Amino acid sequence: MKFFVPFFMLSLFLFCTHYFVLNNIAAAELFISLYEVYLFNILSVTIIYCLFLVNQKAALFFNPMALFIFLTLIKMGAGIIILLPLFDMPNENLTFEILNFFGIYFIFQTLEIIGLKLLLK
Repeated sequence: MKFFVPFFMLSLFLFCTHYFVLNNIAAAELFISLYEVYLFNILSVTIIYCLFLVNQKAALFFNPMALFIFLTLIKMGAGIIILLPLFDMPNENLTFEILNFFGIYFIFQTLEIIGLKLLLK
């Protein structure tokens, strides 16, 4: 539980900063909205962390490394599915959209790894 409050506060700070930069400096229109990107990342990290918490508390004893790899592969697949509509349409901001998505994705992946490391100590 110590992970969730700082995680959500940092997520809110990142979202507000990113929103400000996109609306006031970059002024780019995105096909996949910033809300969707952050919602996907926040939910995926929360679900994965909760599954690890349940695995630890309920003594299910799934191998943490195998569980992490499996859940990360599912998360990556979901990310690609979210990005699929971008590849089917002409979009002049395609590179910007992909970098926008994966930049946030890897920041949240790092936060997830830090949280899981603290949980599994």
